[in-house]
Amino acid sequence: MTYGVKTFLASSIAAIVACCGASTAYAQEGYSTDICGPYESMVSILSDNHGEGLQFQALNFEGRLISFFANEESGTWTVLVTDTDMRACMYDAGIAYTNMKDLGDAY
Repeated sequence: MTYGVKTFLASSIAAIVACCGASTAYAQEGYSTDICGPYESMVSILSDNHGEGLQFQALNFEGRLISFFANEESGTWTVLVTDTDMRACMYDAGIAYTNMKDLGDAY
């Protein structure tokens, strides 16, 4: 893992925990993280601290909202899983986001 990725993930975790507090609600259900908070707070952190905007959303079979956020300039991305009570948990995050529409007919 490069220094930039470590810095991004550490700053994301610190900002989310500081703002929203940490919860283990989803960790017990098999999610990969316990960084959780109100959906709107999590979205604000992603936007304000990382310039990430909502790219798409979908519902899974358990009724949870899966939201994918990305910064098209830096390539950072984050996936939030939101329960019906609007409590969102960071499921995963990374780098090298590519908008497939930008590739035209390549795919």
